[in-house]
Amino acid sequence: MGKQYLILGIHNHQPIGNFDFVFWDCYQKAYLPFLEILKEHPRIKISLHYSGVLWDWLFKNCPPAIELINEMVEKGQIELMSGGFYEPILAILPDADKIGQIQKLNSFLFNHFSIKARGMWLAERVWEPHLAKYIHEAGIEYLAVDDLHFIAAGLQKEDLGGYYLTEEQGKMIKIFPGSKYLRYSIPFKEPQDTIDYLLKEKSKGNLTLMADDGEKFGVWPGTYKLTYEQGWLKGFFTLVEKNEDIEVVTFSEYIDKFPPLGRVYLPTASYSEMEGWSLPPKAAERYHSLQNLIDSSGEYAENSKPFVKGGFWRNFLRKYPESNNLYQKMLWISNQIQKYYKKEKKETSSQWLEEARDELWKGQCNDSYWHGLFGGLYLPHLRHGIYQHLIQAENIIDNNTHTSKEWIDYFFEDIDSDGEKEIVIKTSYFSCYIDINKGGVIQELDYRPKLINLVNSLTRRQELYHKQLQAKVREENKEVEEKSGQNVYKVKSIHDISVCKEKDLSDLLNYDHYDRNCLIDHFLPLSTTLKEFSHLQHKELGDFIAGSYQEKVRSEKGALHVTLSRDGFLGIGKNHLPVRLEKKVIIPTAKSALQFQYRIVNRGKVPIHCKFGVEFNINLLGGNCQDRYYKINNKKLKNGHLASQGMADKVEKLQLIDEATGFSISFFFQDKLINLWRFPIETASNSESGFEKVYQSSVLFPNWEINLNPSMSWNCDFHLNVEDLL
Repeated sequence: MGKQYLILGIHNHQPIGNFDFVFWDCYQKAYLPFLEILKEHPRIKISLHYSGVLWDWLFKNCPPAIELINEMVEKGQIELMSGGFYEPILAILPDADKIGQIQKLNSFLFNHFSIKARGMWLAERVWEPHLAKYIHEAGIEYLAVDDLHFIAAGLQKEDLGGYYLTEEQGKMIKIFPGSKYLRYSIPFKEPQDTIDYLLKEKSKGNLTLMADDGEKFGVWPGTYKLTYEQGWLKGFFTLVEKNEDIEVVTFSEYIDKFPPLGRVYLPTASYSEMEGWSLPPKAAERYHSLQNLIDSSGEYAENSKPFVKGGFWRNFLRKYPESNNLYQKMLWISNQIQKYYKKEKKETSSQWLEEARDELWKGQCNDSYWHGLFGGLYLPHLRHGIYQHLIQAENIIDNNTHTSKEWIDYFFEDIDSDGEKEIVIKTSYFSCYIDINKGGVIQELDYRPKLINLVNSLTRRQELYHKQLQAKVREENKEVEEKSGQNVYKVKSIHDISVCKEKDLSDLLNYDHYDRNCLIDHFLPLSTTLKEFSHLQHKELGDFIAGSYQEKVRSEKGALHVTLSRDGFLGIGKNHLPVRLEKKVIIPTAKSALQFQYRIVNRGKVPIHCKFGVEFNINLLGGNCQDRYYKINNKKLKNGHLASQGMADKVEKLQLIDEATGFSISFFFQDKLINLWRFPIETASNSESGFEKVYQSSVLFPNWEINLNPSMSWNCDFHLNVEDLL
């Protein structure tokens, strides 16, 4: 029968925007100890991938790791793999960026380790057939995906003991099937179980492949104790070295020893868990029910389950508008950069274009574009990391294409690809996107000097795992157990996640029926309370939240005036009352300020007496941080952190202070003093370490009591200033 060959493909990555202490934690718990143990076992070879994000951090902070890697590369114990430098989902990138990202990591590995990478890691193993062409053109010879990709194409498990060829328009690459069994057994089953499995697989071919995250060796919950303190990794390596029937090789060594098994065309796919996460909740529930039904069917399950597919990765862009907003902004900036590259028509591009492109590529890092156990869309600091680099790319472009600092551009563009055009207004201080068709709201407001999107919120929506959380609350009344001096609440679920990191998370399961933007117009009954409003238990009298607005745009005295108007209705009692609402946004050329002018006209024959307010969602990232807080009428609030809630009357001035970033946002209401409601948007989300509460933004709701007789109007004028702290 000959030897059974084993390939260990290890992938390590940290997202753009992640905290530095997370990098250090992963380095100390997984990256460094894994390398140290690997060096002690010279017969064990691995194909190793680090994303460019992690390479940059390692070279800056961790010379010992670089020395270990370089030593084992020179000895042939480590084969380094390429990939998209900033770990993008390649399938969704513009073609030039697909190739450019891979070639950047190719060049990095050649410059630092004098190697030409033959293979690459495919981020999240998101495969689409057209990728073969661009991967080939980027100079890559092979990659690995999941075995289920192959089985879904009609191959049998016994056909997967090697690699195959695939092509697009004649551009050929080699493609390997990674074993789902090994992903789940390493390091979670006894080492001998994996050895027994490898030997059993000899009858199906001479190769078995494990391609998975390196963080599972020390960072995932409980794995540091298992992998290092209890000696799983040493034990596994020792057993493999002692077994003469098993030989560990790199991808390239195997390719050089053996020819391909044939040709294959794989369907669009990712790993099965990702396909489930990409589905909307109701579809995901049906999908998991079907998966469970198949699992209970015995032998039938193994043959049929690969053909029960979940969703398609791109549907994250539909499932989460916040993901789509990031993606469409990224595409728009990429198109601008490509336009200027074409204009130059030179062998060597301008330095500023190269810098803008690299910032763009950082903004393509995949983690913030999706949500699952590992995706980062629900984490504001990761979304901010992407916005930060996209805004910087835009700044570089505008700084090099405008001749003065005081300028203003505006245009109508379907910036979010929803079939309707938005108004995009840009100055050196702000980029402002106004959605005139869904409430006349500001859906993005970038304060460009600090590289921050102030409207970086997340709508509270139903997730499949919320049912697990609710079921636990009903079942056990939150049994408390002490762990490391903290209260941890047990949660039973069908997944591996077994803890709820804090109590009362089910109280956060309030679902929004509109996106959390700025300039949202609410008409409410006078009796409405803050609690009702924050928990979406209030009655909305008007049809202005999601309605379309008419727009007029004109330049006047160094500012752009955008007037938005809607003829709508208020449902008060049995009356259907016609109301005209006009709101004007004035954006000056030379100031980091916005002015808002409101006019409400009672166009009916019945008096209107209700509460009117304008909702702003602002995210300065640190909801519970001491250095980010409210001031009202120039007084700092006691317990006034940005995740706090409360009410205040007769407010003339409201400030949000961000000492960490070094700026403040000030609202001025001198024209008509306001009643202010404030509360946080917080989500109960699932992560690899359990259920957790995540601060998404602060809702600011200045509101007034209005009393309008027929044909009367109500007018109000207020300002927003953004200033750097001295």
